Amino acid sequence: ESHFMGVHCGVMDQMAVAACEPGCALLIDCRKLKLESIAVNLRDSVFVVVDSGVKRELKNSAYNDRREECEKAYAELQKIDPGLNCLSDATLTVLKKAGDPSEVWFKRARHVLTENARVRKAVEALKNGDAPAFGALMTQSHESLRQDFEVSSRELDALVEGALALEGVYGARLTGAGFGGCTVNLVAASKVDAFEKGIVKAYKAKTGLDAKVYRFNPGSPARLLT
Repeated sequence: ESHFMGVHCGVMDQMAVAACEPGCALLIDCRKLKLESIAVNLRDSVFVVVDSGVKRELKNSAYNDRREECEKAYAELQKIDPGLNCLSDATLTVLKKAGDPSEVWFKRARHVLTENARVRKAVEALKNGDAPAFGALMTQSHESLRQDFEVSSRELDALVEGALALEGVYGARLTGAGFGGCTVNLVAASKVDAFEKGIVKAYKAKTGLDAKVYRFNPGSPARLLT
């Protein structure tokens, strides 16, 4: 994918497809390629994916630009802390010393560092079965992806805003690399039917587009069918 298609992607999608376990989220340490399965014990809630109907093509998007901007951020942070082995090892304290918050690379680094912190908090929320806390982190993640990483879109924002206005929605965010595609929402099980109808109606009114809705549970990895 990186060399043939020219999309300088990471390993998350491939790891998830190959190594996920039923009923679990997959925590990935990309530095060490260390994997940990975290049971999803968010009782009485459902993950609902909403397709914006806007096709995403990473090769023609700013995906590679984000990768380069993160590499720029790493280089700038190394000037302050030469011992850094990767961008995710930095701290917000070092970041604040390194540059101007208006710099593009600064915003990209801030997203990376705060997103990693949200992932760690999300693990605790899963272990505690705390759907409201997990959902709040999802929404915070979307805001960071929208403002600091700038990979959202008008349609994805409309889906998130529409979702958060509906009863029983714990959180919502874009999923994948952004620039189109889908959102993922955590919804109280008793409110899923109303959510499906409400989000389709709200999205149509806001964008004129038809959204498609899918309910999901964490499942098994890819396997050979014989």
